Amino acid sequence: MTKASTCVRVTKYLFYFLLLVTSDLWSQSASQPFTVVISAPATATKSGSIVRLDITVNNNLSDRMFLTSNRLEPGEAGISIRDSDGNQLAPRDEFKPRPDAIHSRFGVNIPPGKSITESVDLNRWFDLTKPGQYTVQAKKRIPGSHSFVESNKLTITITP
Repeated sequence: MTKASTCVRVTKYLFYFLLLVTSDLWSQSASQPFTVVISAPATATKSGSIVRLDITVNNNLSDRMFLTSNRLEPGEAGISIRDSDGNQLAPRDEFKPRPDAIHSRFGVNIPPGKSITESVDLNRWFDLTKPGQYTVQAKKRIPGSHSFVESNKLTITITP
């Protein structure tokens, strides 16, 4: 094998690799009608204090999108919190799903290419009085689908 043929062969493999990677990234972004990003003004807070979480949803579609509001309850917001051992925290009793409950859905319209940010107090929904590290994640259902878009994970530290 000559040096020139080896160089052509390597270039060919690199081209196919880049084509595969970029097409995979394009298909992932094309299949996601929106993105969900969570953040917090403070990732360390004292026990009993407000633990604010900002949930930003960005509409990647060329049309308006309607999503349920994040402010109603943890289930609607898709909030999941795990302690440092990986155990999922249950919502406070008044926010646990009840089969006999009458549900009302409020929502937000997000224009194409725009985003909306809603803030929630995690302490309202979950008991975050025990000091430690907690991992928070949000997920939103894709309208008309059984699929979800998950947010980034955020670590929050509760101090005594």
